[in-house]
Amino acid sequence: MNPTSLQSQYRLLEQSRWEFLEAGHKCSVLTIPSVQPRENMSRTELPHNFQSVGARGVNNLRSKLMLSLFPPTLPFMRLEMSPAAKAEIVAESGEESAKVVSEIEASLQLLEQQALSEFDTEGWRPALAEAMRLLVVTGNALLYDRPGGKAPVTADLRHYVVDRDPDNRLRAVILRQGIGREDAEERLGHTLTREQMASTASDVATEGGANKDVLDLYTGARRTSTGRFEFWQEIAGEPIEGTMRTVSEDDLPLMPLQFCPIYGYSYGRGFVEDVQGDLLVLEQISRALAEAALVMSKVIFLARPGSATKPAAIAKAPNGSVRVGDPEDIGAVQANKGGDLMVAYQKQNDIAMSLSKAFLLNSSVQRAGERVTSEEIRYVAQELEDALGNTYAALAQTVQRPIVMYLFNRIRKTIPGIPNEIQPVIATGLEAISRNHTAMRIQQFLGALQQSIPPDQLVDYVRFEAVAADMATALNLPKDQYLRTPEELAAIMQQRQQQQAVESLGPEMLRQGAQQQSPQ
Repeated sequence: MNPTSLQSQYRLLEQSRWEFLEAGHKCSVLTIPSVQPRENMSRTELPHNFQSVGARGVNNLRSKLMLSLFPPTLPFMRLEMSPAAKAEIVAESGEESAKVVSEIEASLQLLEQQALSEFDTEGWRPALAEAMRLLVVTGNALLYDRPGGKAPVTADLRHYVVDRDPDNRLRAVILRQGIGREDAEERLGHTLTREQMASTASDVATEGGANKDVLDLYTGARRTSTGRFEFWQEIAGEPIEGTMRTVSEDDLPLMPLQFCPIYGYSYGRGFVEDVQGDLLVLEQISRALAEAALVMSKVIFLARPGSATKPAAIAKAPNGSVRVGDPEDIGAVQANKGGDLMVAYQKQNDIAMSLSKAFLLNSSVQRAGERVTSEEIRYVAQELEDALGNTYAALAQTVQRPIVMYLFNRIRKTIPGIPNEIQPVIATGLEAISRNHTAMRIQQFLGALQQSIPPDQLVDYVRFEAVAADMATALNLPKDQYLRTPEELAAIMQQRQQQQAVESLGPEMLRQGAQQQSPQ
């Protein structure tokens, strides 16, 4: 076997992947077992959980991360000019600099909308939703932008390997997929030999075992001494013609993502690993309670030996019927374990509430009480959201940045002439949390002013135009769509003053007119 082939490199890198595969499988078993089963495990062999907190928590956290990092109605990246380029434009344009900069920013907003449109129409969002679920559970996922206009696909850790240097920079990534024999021979342009079939068919892991009619298709990239990547596909150690090319890391269609990188390792760890202990205890308690409930729900009667009441008469008696006998002759079996189960039940509720807070479930926001204000709910929800601030900061580098740079480079290829001074800036995630805090501080500031300054004098102290503009920016709303321009405000003020003058002078003008019309 060629030692430089993707197949041989894949087998070599598999050795360092095993511990992360096992950790991801254990976290998957406690939450959603189908996310990452073991190799060759069929769906009928997947375990069944006795609690749903893990599954609901993963899906809820996945949705919150998707809405925050990639909101459906707002651009998740913002194109900006470098400060040096903006200063140069101001110096060259002189008095027209503000207009020129405004026109450039308007053009950049159109490019942002184009990136958002491509993201939604080309199937990136479903692939990213699945990748986000994998990241939350296992900490690792791979996005592959397939050629030919096909939608991107997501692969779990069973199907790819990664090699990174100590600085967490990518050195190699290889994806293994299954491909039919006829399709493989069509791509290679010739019939596969018996040796090629033997070298690759046995490696394919399909549901329920190996399939000799399915071959390994390897898609991989390797960093060269120049810092760029060699990208190609191969089958049975033979490169597919036309797939070899050299690209930069930002142009690489293979994007290995990490939830939380680990220094010195090529793979990351997931969010579920942090609460794995609570999930394990909750699963064991839930199973014990479920089994105890089944035992206690079984109804068995015992008859006293030698009693006049016949057991057969009681067993065959229909509901509501009357039989002759002594009630003390027949008794029901009781476990008398209610007190013990109550301790387990309380512990189950405590762990479930703790996990609900960790997964940001809405059920953990509202405290137990008759009167819980909406402001209290918003405060606790914001507090839980802030706890993920560090997570957003990490995901901005490990998840958002690779996707943003890849999409931006695609736009740069389709629209030539975009200067290098224009670079994308991530506008969601941690940035969104900062904007929410800005909006809350503005509201608190206005509330404090209303309590200390009379309402009729408030307009003398506050520049409400600036307040409205800052609120629109904090809430990521277009100011031009909701706020009036200074010219419109000046026209409204002038019209209001004229109206007030007419109202104040109206009675006097009517009296003077009446005097002029009266006979001398």
